[in-house]
Parts: sequence; C-alpha cells; structure tokens
Amino acid sequence: MQKHVIEPGLLQVFRFYAWLRFSVFLLTIIPFILFLGSLDSLKYASWVTIFTGVNEIILLFYLYLPKREHLLGNWYIPLGIGYATLCLLIEQNLLFAQR
Repeated sequence: MQKHVIEPGLLQVFRFYAWLRFSVFLLTIIPFILFLGSLDSLKYASWVTIFTGVNEIILLFYLYLPKREHLLGNWYIPLGIGYATLCLLIEQNLLFAQR
C-alpha cells in the first residue's frame, strides 16, 4: 500500500494563502469598527466581506486541526483547494450580483 506524501512546502504555501486571505478580510472589516465606532456598524459591511471572513476561518481550521491530514490521506490537499476555489467562485458571483 502506498503511503500518501504531500509535496514538500505545499501545505505551508496553502496555509500562507489562507492567512493572506484572512488578513485581507481583517483589513476590510477593521475600518468599519474603528471609524464607525461599534460592532453595530458591521451591518453596513458587505455580505461578501462577511462570507469571505467566515470561509477563511473555516479554511484555517481545516488546515490547522490536528490529525485531519492523516484522516483524509491523499484527499486532504485536494479537498482544501476545492473548498477554497468554490468559495472564491461564490464570492465573485456575489460581487457581480451586488454591482
């Protein structure tokens, strides 16, 4: 039986991507809190921004929960990439519909 091996550095790059997307989410949501003064101002934030934040948190949990890699085996990275891609496609459709 063949043991699954992830390409060296691929998981780190994928985690970096997830943190980068999460940082962009924080940079878009923090001005609502700082300049408008409260968390009530988040109701003015775009649904796309909130959708992005929730999905990035889910992706980070997926990438950092222990033993997830061993449980899913060869499907660990493809499922994560598929989820991230699907979220990006939905986000783009939401942005297009909002305009």
